[in-house]
Amino acid sequence: MAKDLGKVEQSPADDRSYRALELENGMQVLLIHDPETDKASAAMDVGVGSLHDGDVEGLAHFCEHMLFLGTEKFPDEQSYSKYLNQNGGHSNAYTDMDHTNYFFSVLPPFLEGALDRFAQFFIAPLFTESATAREMQAVDSENNKNIQNDAWRIHQIHCASAKADHPITRFRCGSLKTLLDDPKARGVDVRDNLLHFHDKYYSSNICKLVILGREPLDTQQEWVLRLFGAVRNLNILPPTITEIPFTAPELGQWLEVVPVMDLRLLQLFWPLPPQRSHYACCPTRYISHLLGHEGEGSILSYLKAKGWANELSAGAQFDNAEWASMDVSIDLTDEGVAHVEEVVRVIYAYLHLISKAGPQQYVFDEMQQTAANSFRFLSKQQPMSYTSALAHRMQRYPSEHFISGPHLIREYNPALIQETLDALTPSTMLVMVVAKSYADSAQDIEPWYGTRYSKRQMTTAEIAALEGATPSSLLPSSSSLSSPSSPALSLHLPRPNEFIPSDFTLATPAVGGGGGSDGGGAAGLLPYPLREEEGGNRRLWYKHDNIFKQPKLFYQCLLVSPVVSESPESVVCAEMLTRLVTDKLTEYSYNAALAGLHYALSSQVLQSSLTVSVQGYSHKLPLLTKTILEALSSYKGEEEDDALFARLLDRLVKDYANDLLSQPYQLAMAATTHLLVSPYETRDKLAAAQSLTPSLLRAFIPRFLRAVRVEALVYGNATEAQALSLFDLSLVALRRPASLPLPLLARMGWRVVQLSAEEEVEYRTVCENTEEPNHGLQVSYQLGPQSVALSAHLDLLVLLLKDEAFNELRTKQQLGYIVFCSASGANRHILSLSFLVQTVKDPAVALAAIDAFLTYSRTYLLAMPEEEFQTNVQALVDAKLEKAKNYSEQGNRYWNEVSKGSYVFDRAQREAAKVKTLTKEALVRFLDDCVGRGGEGGKEGGWEGGRKMVVVVHGSSHPIPSMPAQATAAGGGLLGGAMAAEGVGEGKGNGGDKTKTTEEEMRKVKKHIWVTEPSAFKRERPLYPLRPQVAVEVLGVTEPCSAIATE
Repeated sequence: MAKDLGKVEQSPADDRSYRALELENGMQVLLIHDPETDKASAAMDVGVGSLHDGDVEGLAHFCEHMLFLGTEKFPDEQSYSKYLNQNGGHSNAYTDMDHTNYFFSVLPPFLEGALDRFAQFFIAPLFTESATAREMQAVDSENNKNIQNDAWRIHQIHCASAKADHPITRFRCGSLKTLLDDPKARGVDVRDNLLHFHDKYYSSNICKLVILGREPLDTQQEWVLRLFGAVRNLNILPPTITEIPFTAPELGQWLEVVPVMDLRLLQLFWPLPPQRSHYACCPTRYISHLLGHEGEGSILSYLKAKGWANELSAGAQFDNAEWASMDVSIDLTDEGVAHVEEVVRVIYAYLHLISKAGPQQYVFDEMQQTAANSFRFLSKQQPMSYTSALAHRMQRYPSEHFISGPHLIREYNPALIQETLDALTPSTMLVMVVAKSYADSAQDIEPWYGTRYSKRQMTTAEIAALEGATPSSLLPSSSSLSSPSSPALSLHLPRPNEFIPSDFTLATPAVGGGGGSDGGGAAGLLPYPLREEEGGNRRLWYKHDNIFKQPKLFYQCLLVSPVVSESPESVVCAEMLTRLVTDKLTEYSYNAALAGLHYALSSQVLQSSLTVSVQGYSHKLPLLTKTILEALSSYKGEEEDDALFARLLDRLVKDYANDLLSQPYQLAMAATTHLLVSPYETRDKLAAAQSLTPSLLRAFIPRFLRAVRVEALVYGNATEAQALSLFDLSLVALRRPASLPLPLLARMGWRVVQLSAEEEVEYRTVCENTEEPNHGLQVSYQLGPQSVALSAHLDLLVLLLKDEAFNELRTKQQLGYIVFCSASGANRHILSLSFLVQTVKDPAVALAAIDAFLTYSRTYLLAMPEEEFQTNVQALVDAKLEKAKNYSEQGNRYWNEVSKGSYVFDRAQREAAKVKTLTKEALVRFLDDCVGRGGEGGKEGGWEGGRKMVVVVHGSSHPIPSMPAQATAAGGGLLGGAMAAEGVGEGKGNGGDKTKTTEEEMRKVKKHIWVTEPSAFKRERPLYPLRPQVAVEVLGVTEPCSAIATE
């Protein structure tokens, strides 16, 4: 039996059915019936986290890892992951301070089987000795991945600043030191601790379960009673740490931290009493709304005018049952670091302003209205994200507000707002400043991450100065970029928000028009061109939304010009232009964002373009679009903007420099892209940015805008006439630039290097961060241009191999935390089979393991039962046919086809149909083609395999080896030569006689290309043709195009 917890408040736009229950064992459950869902999902949130590790640091996180590796009912370590993978699903989990969250998705027919396996996590996990020993390595690899990550390092410094005996100060991720070495030295058995931890805390009465499926609620309830009723109820209270981590002695402190990357951050932290019971009136939400505002009169606007900051955010970093916080984080400039005490004073001046003014009814009303609008038209999420979030909410909100709790603001409580404001004082604050400039003065070292920092108590005079800060006390500074009377240097409360929509009317397409019913031919199902002019220089695609039926619009506008990517300097100019326009519009556009209307300006090197993206409520979207495009087309880079230019260029230079300090696996991916297609490395762009001047940008802008191809997509709540009006408005705002010459238009785009089946390319480089111990590897097998057939084969092969690759390379061989087998696409056109690994082991070991896995994978596929193969086929078909969950997701699917010029809007349906025809034998042949074991089979499908490229980014633990002895110098900065294929000339396959090589083996000998200079390598290689252009025809405003793009 189960107790019904009553009605759960849901969005008016939500057509799903809900039922909240409490089982006899005390477990609370939320069931969701969605008969249209393409994916089923479930999540369990357990009310215990890393604050309760006990004597073994990282134990809660380690327990989370171990639950995936076998249970009494399903002892095979792969049982859970393999079941999900074969049935179109996947899973994950995370450990937080006070809770641990497990979640999965799966195709709807297989939900019951997945739940059966999932439930056993909380009933009878095995914690086998072999898995325990192995998974410690996985936790250690995860920690190694994070050691050079500034976010983890800064967080640990913050937590270490708390009371010395509080659990928050401990190392909660875990490593071999905390899980193996230290316990062993103390005579502690970690496996016994795991069993004890699970037995002590994994009690049904602190577990919250969410299930989403197609089955009726009664069926789901029967499953829950049968499968989860056996979870033990220890009748424990939710574990709490009643002691507050930050008290008077720990506050009023000033910390200075040295980062790995070139970061300049200011973080202010105030501990607060518990806030969860105040969710109806949200006092911290009101305060963070004002502190984090970006409009005229805001803190950020003031700091930008001073040249001290680029970005600011405010909110709660901590929101536990026992205590909470208010936090402000600011991305500073170098000048901001130099004036950081004044920056803090500006924040207190604004706090004085809003405290003296008192809570404002109009501010609350606007917040309440925008929150109500958002909840009224709440879009669906991916099922797994939704169930995971709901399961955690169930720990925080009463059952009636499981869904609406974090969305709606219900009550105005000015007294509570004022009380919370009064708690934000200098003496109860912790200040952290992060900057490279503290490298010489930082004396302390945090033990787990090795972060250098210093800490001091703020003086009485410093605290008094902040307590006395008012807007009128802020004196002009020599670094001021505006006069003292400038509106930008005036702090005040936000103006009323004029962007809050009031018209939610749904557009009705003309009867018989192309935007009609989804049952009415191609026009109803797929986007179609409303305008096609000047050989494709002006093209508008349109699709009316008759699925989600929300008053929202998705608008994308692509501005293509060869000027954008003609040199590293032009690439940097294009990026700077987007940043300058965005920054200048911040005060105007921020209210639009608060009201649910968002935009982005971005540049794309490989498309030689800028993209304007606007999404949100359709009511005022044209107004925002017009303003954005006018700002873009009219920007002249006048001298008064030189200071703004300097601030943003400084940020861009540091962004490029920080990109070079990314994680090794990210650097390996970037190097692969550069070798195959990208014309410029990050170093090229960094060098160009360092020498960029305002005059160079001013010269770039008119050249870019002189001749542009404009292609756009309108999808959502608009008629054809409204879509055309929006497109015309865009062209007028852009001042109707000239068209590109048609011969030039046909040549637009960057071509991809075509590898050879007769060569094996290898490129090795080193991490810029000399403290990084990890290596990043990407092994790619290039296959050729995207087609329905190639995508179908490749996607099915990846589905069949990725889980086994994870099991072999990560779980068993423990190469590292990051192990991926995937399909990749150079310039979204030339496809490859790729393996990505980050490891602290010798890269040679990882490369050999990948090669061995590919050899083993053939046997693995051949031995796969036909039933299992067909299950995977159906899983991929279902995944490709999965419907979008909201208008934005659907719009992005359409835009992906438009922006790359393929226009195959029914690609998923075509690929799904092809997948259905594939056999296991065909997949084995395809695998052979990929790695170069095949004959002519791949040519029938339009692909050629065996074209291998290896990229290794070395960390500090293993240097780059010498060039292979078989390689000899070649022209253009390349080293090349004959290198024996596997088994040739190495005593393998010929009785160890290195002098004998069969004719068949001779054909397998490849030339080993050892790349030393990527640009020279690309110059000497053939290139794939550009993607074929697709003819587009418009038959009339109310008629669809006569043909759909084919591949």
